[in-house]
Amino acid sequence: MKELEESLLPCPFCGGKPKIWNETDSFNRELYYIQCQGCGLSFNDSWGTYEAYNIEKEAEKWNTRYDYKIEKIQKIIERSKSCTE
Repeated sequence: MKELEESLLPCPFCGGKPKIWNETDSFNRELYYIQCQGCGLSFNDSWGTYEAYNIEKEAEKWNTRYDYKIEKIQKIIERSKSCTE
């Protein structure tokens, strides 16, 4: 688990170090979530689903980043197309 924790990207909001936490549900199964040690952002996109028991999936989701620049460029292109029509 330590190796997986070390592979996590910094928090997308504050750049803090993330930590993997786990809890035990009422059926004695391990549930996982990731929390930033800086700002406290916690992430478990799968809480209440079977994926919450799979820390590798949660780590993959934590490390996924949305590139807002691509969307911004697409909007600029669309606007420029409307100007030429």
